[in-house]
Amino acid sequence: MPDFAYKACDEQGDTVKGVLAAQDEEHLADLLAVDGLYLLRSAKPRRLTQHPWFQQRVRRRDLTLFFVHVGTALTGGISLLETLRTYADESSHERLRTVARGMVNEITGGSSFSDALAGYPAVFAPVFVSMVRAGETTGQLDKVLQDLVSFLEWQEALAGTVKQALTYPIVLLVAIVGLTTVLVGYVFPQLLPVFQKVRVELPLPTRILIAVSTALRQYWILGLVAVVGAVTGLLLYIQTPAGRLRFDRLVLRTPVVGGIARRIALSRFARYLAVLYTAGVEFIQSLQVVERLVGNRVIEVAIGEAREEVISGSLLSAALKRTGVVPSLVVQMVATGETTGKMDESLQKVSQYYDREVQESVKRATALIEPAAIVVMACMVLFVALSVFLPLWGMIGQISRR
Repeated sequence: MPDFAYKACDEQGDTVKGVLAAQDEEHLADLLAVDGLYLLRSAKPRRLTQHPWFQQRVRRRDLTLFFVHVGTALTGGISLLETLRTYADESSHERLRTVARGMVNEITGGSSFSDALAGYPAVFAPVFVSMVRAGETTGQLDKVLQDLVSFLEWQEALAGTVKQALTYPIVLLVAIVGLTTVLVGYVFPQLLPVFQKVRVELPLPTRILIAVSTALRQYWILGLVAVVGAVTGLLLYIQTPAGRLRFDRLVLRTPVVGGIARRIALSRFARYLAVLYTAGVEFIQSLQVVERLVGNRVIEVAIGEAREEVISGSLLSAALKRTGVVPSLVVQMVATGETTGKMDESLQKVSQYYDREVQESVKRATALIEPAAIVVMACMVLFVALSVFLPLWGMIGQISRR
């Protein structure tokens, strides 16, 4: 069914805008009437406005509030349809209000809650759909939604740790590039005419800086185009399967950064698998969902290989060990879970361990990066200072000899 952008009003006369899937305008009016809305006008949205860039962003915090609302209402005995209608009326998030109305229509038409969630893949990740479907199957949807909220809160905490790990190096890199550009492109050219007028042999640091400064001023457009082209080409290459695999392998081999990336991926693997296992999702399906969400292609391939071996009858611990990618700690904890029948608890412990390791690694990396960046900036300033003062000392020496 096509999407319609509509403008409607409720019983109080308040205007409501949104996007809803319907067969035609008459069907759209009927769907809105179910929610107590009167259609004023509608139109098929332009393709450009349907692009994710032009739609309101759905953050983890928004999803957390959505699932808290649904879970609390279900626990209190309110029906799912009434819960979604209430959310669609009261939520301040326009996109999620539209999504909630769409899910009401799909559930009214006979779809399950999980199928309705699956109809909005840009909003609800596969792991959410799988957990909700398992909750519907086992009759424990309210408990699964509570676990889902905890899972989203963990995701938010992990994302904060990752941002902390990336922000400081990026700020320092921008500072170093900015300092270099100012010194070489602006400060030094002001002194260059003085050196050119005096017949004194320029030292090597000064000649190097003159060459760099001249190239920067004369060919900066060409250099900018080259940098943008190289970055664009690299990003496009990373989008390919082979490029992504090579890039992620390089990341894992990079000192400091590789350790953090590996711990984050393994924490995701353990947490996602534990959540799906606890929710009652079929084990092979859980592995299939998890391998797409770990965030590193190398570990994703390893999990995929392990999944194929599990399908053939192997234990997960033995299959993970044979990949040569998963650390022995994870293999041993998975083996313990297989032996005791408490796989979810073992995986939760693995995730908690790596969460702590990620935080400690970020602290250690920050402690290493700060003095290293100070040394780099000090060397740059020293090089520019020597390039300026060495010829000045030569000029002073020449004048004193005269």
